[in-house]
Amino acid sequence: MNLRDAGRKRALLLHYVGERVNDIFDTLPDRGENNNFNAACDALTAYFTPKKNVSFEIFKFRKLQQVPGESIDEYHTRLQIAAKYCEFHDHDMEIKLQIELGTSSKKLRQHSFRNPSLALTDLISYARTLAETEKQASGIANSSFNMPSSAEINAVNKDNSSPNDQRSQKPEPKQKELPRTSEQVPTRKCFRCGLAWPHKDQPCPAEGQQCNNCKKYNHFARVCRSTRRKQPSNKVRKIEQAQQQVESDDSDEYVYTLETPADKENFQKTLRVGNSEIPFQIDTGSTANIINETSYKHLVDGNPTITLANGHTAIELDLIHVKVNAVTAEIPTRLTPLIQEYSDVFTGIGKLKNFKIHLHIDPSVKPVVQPTRRIPFAIRNRVEVELKHLEDSDIIEPTTGPTPWVSPIVVFPKPNQPDKIRLCVDMRMPNQAIQREHHPQPVIDDLITDLNGAKYFSKLDLSSAYHQLELDEDSRSITTFTTHKGLYRYKRLNFGTNSASEIFQNALDNVLNGIEGCRNISDDIIIFGKTEKDHNASLQKVLEVLKANNLKLGLAKCQFDKEQLEFFGYIFSADGISPSPSKVDAVKETPVSTNPTEVRSFLGMIQYCGRFIPNVATFSAPLRMLTQKDVKWDWTSMHQEAFETLKRLLTSDTVMGYFDPSKNTELHVDASPVGVGAILTQTTPGKDDTKVMAYASRSLTPVESRYSHIEKEALAIIYGIEHFRLYLNGHVFTLITDNKPLELIYKNLQSRPSSRIERWCLHLQEYSFHVKYRPGPKNPSDYLSRHPCTATNTRNSLENIAKEHVCLIAENTIPVAMDIACIKDATKQDPTLSKTIEFIQTNNWTALEKQDKMSTGVNIDELHALYKLRDELTVSSDADILLRGNRVVIPTKLRAQAVKLAHEGHQGLVKTKCLIREKVWFYQIDSYVEECLPISHSTKTPCTTKIDSDPKASMGYRLCRFSRPISKWRITSCGN
Repeated sequence: MNLRDAGRKRALLLHYVGERVNDIFDTLPDRGENNNFNAACDALTAYFTPKKNVSFEIFKFRKLQQVPGESIDEYHTRLQIAAKYCEFHDHDMEIKLQIELGTSSKKLRQHSFRNPSLALTDLISYARTLAETEKQASGIANSSFNMPSSAEINAVNKDNSSPNDQRSQKPEPKQKELPRTSEQVPTRKCFRCGLAWPHKDQPCPAEGQQCNNCKKYNHFARVCRSTRRKQPSNKVRKIEQAQQQVESDDSDEYVYTLETPADKENFQKTLRVGNSEIPFQIDTGSTANIINETSYKHLVDGNPTITLANGHTAIELDLIHVKVNAVTAEIPTRLTPLIQEYSDVFTGIGKLKNFKIHLHIDPSVKPVVQPTRRIPFAIRNRVEVELKHLEDSDIIEPTTGPTPWVSPIVVFPKPNQPDKIRLCVDMRMPNQAIQREHHPQPVIDDLITDLNGAKYFSKLDLSSAYHQLELDEDSRSITTFTTHKGLYRYKRLNFGTNSASEIFQNALDNVLNGIEGCRNISDDIIIFGKTEKDHNASLQKVLEVLKANNLKLGLAKCQFDKEQLEFFGYIFSADGISPSPSKVDAVKETPVSTNPTEVRSFLGMIQYCGRFIPNVATFSAPLRMLTQKDVKWDWTSMHQEAFETLKRLLTSDTVMGYFDPSKNTELHVDASPVGVGAILTQTTPGKDDTKVMAYASRSLTPVESRYSHIEKEALAIIYGIEHFRLYLNGHVFTLITDNKPLELIYKNLQSRPSSRIERWCLHLQEYSFHVKYRPGPKNPSDYLSRHPCTATNTRNSLENIAKEHVCLIAENTIPVAMDIACIKDATKQDPTLSKTIEFIQTNNWTALEKQDKMSTGVNIDELHALYKLRDELTVSSDADILLRGNRVVIPTKLRAQAVKLAHEGHQGLVKTKCLIREKVWFYQIDSYVEECLPISHSTKTPCTTKIDSDPKASMGYRLCRFSRPISKWRITSCGN
């Protein structure tokens, strides 16, 4: 959209203000020509903001008083707004005077009178301090110390009483009516709308409106005089003691109290719901028992049951285990019948009827049969269970005979379900031959036009979306993958296919075509309507179409009947359309720079992203002065003002733009020791008009901060792509990084990086991007990574993806006879491996050159060898296990035991080395195996051995007679 054209800006202005304002605009003089945007703005401004009467505004200003419950900041803000129209010569002095007159705090007024020279800012600061101290003092006064606490009772009341039942309730005793003060003025209310009456210069809001209670007109339901039908209440509320005034009685009564200890334990269990941990209270029975012995004997028949465990026992023995696999979606009551009617749409995995996908294969790309990646024996049973599940679900099928394409699989644990696994096919090689399909993608302008004015929203999510599309027979062979159980291939569209997003988008477009109030982006379906009736009608049509085409939804991820919806970087609601704050939070929340290096990084982002900011050199001049040599660091208010101004300009419409799939898209990512950052930009082909779409950053978790430097850079890649998934999925884009090895890893499809990076590479298979190296000073996302936001939604998921994969490798690649705890202890005691872990976590290998300062016991040669392999090394989350790729690095103390276990079957030297290299790794593994095994190696000249005439005499053992059958022979041959 070309927003520089004044004519188009004028047309957009008149379009968005609505018909009523257009009618007013047509009657205004001095409207200007059709291409004069400023004249239109001036005409509307002059009409809607008439000249103020200064005397009347001063009168209103003097009447402003601080109302009960209003903070000093709120009162101050009201005075500032009112003072704008009073044309005071000294605004601060007038506002201070009005605060002295209108404040409700006597202490504040007295303090101001005692200090007549006090500035307004100091007076406001004192008022805040005074309010906070009064609040704290009140809290202490209302607290009760060393008093028995009453048990908290929750109740669910369902009020089914009728109006006739009111006679059985006792009326509350009347309280004495307090005399009215001069400040308590009775307020008259309108009997139609319930608001203050009379209405000032406007008709009653209820005029012409229909009552939701009696369905009559010209009044609201809150003042309806008709008898209302009570609705059952299912809300959980706390039962509180009723405070009533009752008259004293001369009769004597006994009063009993029940007390519970003040330090009673509150039994809770923390459960993970989605990505959040929420404490739940456990129902352990009543807090105290008040039943008498007679009633107890009457209720209990026979011998009482002895309680095995109470709350304390359950906590101490760790007996409480709760598994929550999913939390169902929140469904409004009025939509429950509709969801129940289409309940079969929310179960299982569907298959689109009368539709098969044909993958277009480039014949010039040579098929590749990749070698099998060994699966640890410990998890092969889980792999077989998952294969059977996929086969029973008609998603995969076994295959035999020759096949040109074979890909390996990688096994990952499912999120929050470590006992289950997920199979991921490495499709990076086949994706080189699969030709992408190009289908029209919706743009933000289309969504703004369709969703403008909508007030009701729902979002539907398809369950295992890609698996609901079937592949034709010719397209299945390229998905063939190998397992220890043989070859399988997909019958459905699988995750990791590079063109899956475009194919699914086009298929779902065809299914939903013609339904009003419905749009889809990939596997998300948006339902919207200007009225609740329109929204529900569109929702029912969509569910009917999905049911007819055998497509299934995941209920847990669906959202129904929302007042606002965030989509494509914008918030759609009844109030209109506004940019999502998350697009610019990474810049707005950026803290102040603390040294010249950080200022240079910030100016680098300004230079790249703010090239269209007018007078950017003038605004940035104070900051550039701090980066010069021999200039002492002194951050003043002048630098702070320039910093805030540039941040505001970075998030203005001059720099930000709409996402357009037809433009060239670039994702800039970077990592630092404290965070990761990403900036999404677009450029028109053939032009130099780069615009920023959104900013993003987040801080590293304690576990992520211990990653190696290359793993942090790889984390920035997956964070940026996942954060901007809605923009990037289905489009070809360029990824800019300042890490050269990552460029080589993503270009070389047969590379074997560390286990974390490999897991992330496979996770990004469905995206199409080219990695491009750009040095750090030219990367605009450098500053965001050094000043990250404190929290984001993708933190836990990305950390779990890597953490669970590394744990799976560490636990299942170690030989069964070796304990993982022993490996952890031995690794911590190994000086060389401990030093290597330290270097990886700090990304500081410079100490390697200072061999004289190394700690005792460090093997310098081994450390140099590990340095050359640093891009393949991974440290576990607790920094107690070192991995090279998918193999555990065995510490020196346990290497002899590892060789012994590998030679248990007494196979030859070559097979022993193959077996141990498949499971574990350590420095000079081959030569160490050769030294440990008691096997004579063949020499260049075979040795000759004289055979004795009596073989029994030369035998090295004594012949004996066995008393029972022999069940096992063990023979070790030597020589020829």
